[in-house]
This record gives sequence, C-alpha cells and structure tokens, in this order.
Amino acid sequence: MLRQAWMLLRRELTASRTGLFAFAGVIVLWNLVLWTQLGRWDRFHLEALSLGSLFVTPLWVVIASLQSWSREWVRGSAHYTLAFPVSGWMLVATKATAAVAQALIAGLFAAAAGLPLLNRLVGFGSFWHLRQAVVINVVKITLVIVVYMFVASAIVQLAYLAARATRASGSVAGLVTPVTGIAAIWLLLRAGGLLNGALDWLPPVAFYTVLPVGDVYYFMGDYVRVGPVFTAAVTGLVYFTITGWLTERGADV
Repeated sequence: MLRQAWMLLRRELTASRTGLFAFAGVIVLWNLVLWTQLGRWDRFHLEALSLGSLFVTPLWVVIASLQSWSREWVRGSAHYTLAFPVSGWMLVATKATAAVAQALIAGLFAAAAGLPLLNRLVGFGSFWHLRQAVVINVVKITLVIVVYMFVASAIVQLAYLAARATRASGSVAGLVTPVTGIAAIWLLLRAGGLLNGALDWLPPVAFYTVLPVGDVYYFMGDYVRVGPVFTAAVTGLVYFTITGWLTERGADV
C-alpha cells in the first residue's frame, strides 16, 4: 500500500508543479520589488511585507487540495484514481501530503527570497549567538503550521467531495461545498471550545517572539498551550476518515 501511495504522491506533485512554481515565482518577484524600495519605504513596513509573503504560503494548501480533485474530473482520471489499490483515507491523506509538501516548498522559496532583504534590514549577524534558539523556534512553528495545513486540506477535500457525493447539480452543487466547509470549521471550533479546557494538563510549548524597540530587537519567551493543536489534529483525523469513506462509497464519478 505504501508503494501505491508513493506513486500517487509523485503523480500529485508532478501534476501541480507548474502552478506551484508560478506561485513561488510571484513570491520571489514580490521580494525583488521590495528590494528596490530600500531607502524609500519604512524598514518595518518592508520587514512586514517580506514576512507576509512567507506566511501566505500555507494558503497554497487550500488551492492545491481543491485543484487536486477538480483536476481529476476535468481530465477524466477520477475513475482511475478512485480505483487505485489504496484505502479511501490513504488516498485523501496522500493528496493532503502533496498539498502540504507544496506549501512547504513555496515557503522555502519565500524564505530564500526574503532572507537577503531581511539581512540587509536587520542584520542577522547580531543574532548569531542565538542561532540554536532561532532554529528550534522555526522548527516548532513549522510543525504547528503543518498540523493546521493538514486539517485545512481535510476540510477542503471533505467539502468538495461532499458535493460530488450528493450528486447535486447546478446551484445546489455550488452551495454544498461552502456549506460543508463552513460546517466543518464550525465543528472544529466547537471541538476546541469543549476540549481545550480539558487538555490544560498537557505541558505548554515555549516559543520565542521578536520585539523591535527602535533599532534593537529583543527575544521574548512565551508559552503556547498544546490543547488547540491536539484538538485540531484529532478533528482532522475524523475529517480524513469521513472523506475517505466518501471516496469509497459516495463520490460521483
């Protein structure tokens, strides 16, 4: 089964590479535009706009997850994909893994494009003695974002396949996807409201934030509860299971 899942993953990444590199190219071009504004725009505005290009990369998960399934019906390959010898949840998880991998690749492009500008503005040499803490902090933040990206992919796939499973047409089909997506997000928030308090016993995770004061940057420690992340992960697994069931039982191909 793992071999088949790997074949599907490679197929997804290959099919999406044109759109992914176009998306990454826009991010690189944006940072080049910001570079031309050195000395003209306020440095803090340039920092925020450059970092903003990094934090929009998780949105690619939504685009890639939606395109992944719509592409199947447009190209007429849905029968082949759904008949692949893997379980429904494995199929959905593979598409989610491909979407998350693409978002991480786009994030690497954004980081590589923004680092020269941020180094010019901030000067990373002054943080060299804190490099271990910075790397650990980046890894922690990335892991949390990856969890939420998987959940986002599960919601998008669930919403899209719910419309296919209802076999609705016209405007009705156009309503099923957003209604399902909104309902899934609402249930995720409700689950958080019910479980987060009960999960306060889980040890918090320490993060570092950067506080600029004039030309000086201070690293400040902060603790973040693990409960919301754990709740999102569990809810995401439920959504993957439901979506996998839809691919096996109800998807209209």
